[in-house]
Amino acid sequence: MDGQRIVVTGLGLVSPAGIGQAPLWDAIVQGRTSLRPVAELAPTFARYGFDPGEYEGWVGAPTIEELDAYRSAHDVALGDDELFAAQPTIAAREALCEAGLEHDGAAVGLSLGSNFGQLGLLEQLVRRRRAGALDDISPRTVATYPFPAVARALTRRFGLRGPSMVFSLACASSNFALGHAVDLLRTGQADCMLAGGWEAIQASGLIGAYRLGVIDPQPCRPFTKDRMGFTPGIGAVFLVLETLRSAAARGAEPLAEIAGFGASCDAHHITSPDPDGHGMALAMQRALDDAGIGANQVDYINAHGTGTYLNDHIETVAIKRVFGARAHAIPVSSTKSIVGHTAGASAALEAAICCLAVRRGVLPPTLHYDTPDPECDLDYVPNASRRQAIEIALSNSFAFGGNNSTLVVRRFEA
Repeated sequence: MDGQRIVVTGLGLVSPAGIGQAPLWDAIVQGRTSLRPVAELAPTFARYGFDPGEYEGWVGAPTIEELDAYRSAHDVALGDDELFAAQPTIAAREALCEAGLEHDGAAVGLSLGSNFGQLGLLEQLVRRRRAGALDDISPRTVATYPFPAVARALTRRFGLRGPSMVFSLACASSNFALGHAVDLLRTGQADCMLAGGWEAIQASGLIGAYRLGVIDPQPCRPFTKDRMGFTPGIGAVFLVLETLRSAAARGAEPLAEIAGFGASCDAHHITSPDPDGHGMALAMQRALDDAGIGANQVDYINAHGTGTYLNDHIETVAIKRVFGARAHAIPVSSTKSIVGHTAGASAALEAAICCLAVRRGVLPPTLHYDTPDPECDLDYVPNASRRQAIEIALSNSFAFGGNNSTLVVRRFEA
């Protein structure tokens, strides 16, 4: 039934590659990383009151110049106490504009994922308190750091009167936001949803991961033998999801179809995945079952692929558990080698990449792939994109706490 088919009619991206679909897709096709030394992004960090301190590694982030140029060109006005919402506001506007809904948000809901939310703002308040500078803090500023603040800002700006909710499930946050949006659409509780995620600059998570030793001092190298960890990133990504019936009634062009979603929890460890890959495999299998497709129909897997030793190894084990001998014939890549690990935005960013990949018939590459790892022996599309028709793609997002999720993206056919 067309009412049960869920299609994507808008993509809005603020990624380390830049603003919009074009710079990200160009980086993917050209096999060019968007990761930079943290010193090159100092002006961006300073605008948000963030001091990277002892962190000297690489990071992925849109520049403050790109954000300011977009806001000026499109008259996106934000007060000083609304800068925290700049990236999600731009991403939401891009998605709604492509879907033809920028000025018609009354029937649109919001499903938003973020790992740390506005923790950076809370850190600033703590610093001001220690410095005895609380008199210059307005009640409006205090109200901006709880998790629902960005959702409130977006619903007000775009007049979104559908269901609104926020998810925080570590790096899988925006996959769960997308999955829940699909459920609302399928059950008739919404006709159209703006769904995705975002992650801002904040110190605690960055320095904490640095101290844990899970950040690679070089740009991340997923699935390679000498991988040492991930490269942190920030950004905001939204997809406009709606029933095919709704899209047809509006004359909107579907970009791709979201065919299924699956989730599980390892219940194993705060950071390490279940060593037998059972939870990851269960999420993938549930997504396939939800979509009503077999393992033999999958053409591409966008891996969680963080570049940490355990994650890449166990994800490879899980893929083999689901796909058996055919696992070696399925291209698998990690686009975190291009844009970094954008935490709460990462799953939405990778879902958007899958939508572009199935629409344009290009396999995104895994960059910085040099020395093969015998334990990671699949086709990781090393270092260069590859032209290939893609009918069905999986987008994996496996988070700390064992929160596993998989989205099925299908090329749209009327």
